[in-house]
Order: sequence, then structure tokens, then C-alpha cells
Amino acid sequence: GRADQKQRHLVVDLKTILKVPELRAALLTVLSTSVLCSPLITFCPVLVSDIFKGGADRFSLAIGAFGLGGLMGALALLAVSAQQNRSSLNSLFAVIYGLVVIGCSFVPWFSGLPILMAFGGFAMAVGNTSANTLIQSTADPKLLGQASSLFMLAMRGGLPIGSLLTGLTVELLGVQQALLIN
Repeated sequence: GRADQKQRHLVVDLKTILKVPELRAALLTVLSTSVLCSPLITFCPVLVSDIFKGGADRFSLAIGAFGLGGLMGALALLAVSAQQNRSSLNSLFAVIYGLVVIGCSFVPWFSGLPILMAFGGFAMAVGNTSANTLIQSTADPKLLGQASSLFMLAMRGGLPIGSLLTGLTVELLGVQQALLIN
């Protein structure tokens, strides 16, 4: 009865949101970076301890640099014009985030890791915030809640999936190879 009707309504709403190319692209970009790039944060302790033979101090420096980069990315977005195409920002910074993950798999010295992590935090903040802005400004106002929920699902839901898959790859191949594959 009523539960079936609500379920059908939800499916129709989701299909309506995903039919809009800009929304679909933003959600897929956020999901893919969440699955493939966010495990960098999860496996940073393994990278620091196994590859650079560091402890909590080095791990804290790397993660702190990521956070600082994220703050800088958020501040940088304040200077971006409202007319700037958020879809291109989202895509560009998703690619940059992916390149940072690749860089982290190759970096030969620990001193390069915090620098790359700062760029990663910057790219993640700009990419995800641009996607969220695009979703907020493009979605039909009647479906804004559902579109925002899909954004959060893509961003937060992809991380555990990516971490699980990356964890399996780390066990088989090592942390650097797993990040490179991501």
C-alpha cells in the first residue's frame, strides 16, 4: 500500500535526478574519487610506517598537511566567480586528486609526502565543494533534499567501499601498488 507508493515515488525521484547530465556527472565524479582516492587517507599510516619507516609524528604531519590543503582549497573557492562552471572545476580537481594519489605511490622521500597530501586536500575540497554547489544550484527545488542525500551517499558511502577494496589490494601487492592501481 502506502509503503510501496513511497518506494515507487523515491525511485522516480532518483531517476529524475540522474537524468540530468550535470547532476549525474557530479555524483559519479564524487563517488569515483571517494572510492579510488579517499583510501589515501585511510592507508596513509601504512604508507608512512611501511615505506618511510615513520611513526605518529610523520603520520600526523602528512594528515595535517592534507587538512591544511583542504582549508586552503575551501578558501580558494571564495575567490571563484559564481559564473564559473562548477562541473569543469569538479572534473579538473578530481583528476588532480587522482594524480596526487599516483604521486603518493611513487614519492621516494618522506618530505614529498606532506606536500602531495596538501595538494590532495586542496583538490578534494575544491572538487567536492564544486560538485555540491553544482548539485545545490541545478537540482529541481522539489528534489533538492534527495539530490543532497545522493551527494552525501556518494561522498561518504564510497570511502568504506574504496577502503575495503584498497585494503585487499594492500594485502596482496603492498601499499604503493594499491594506491597506484586506485
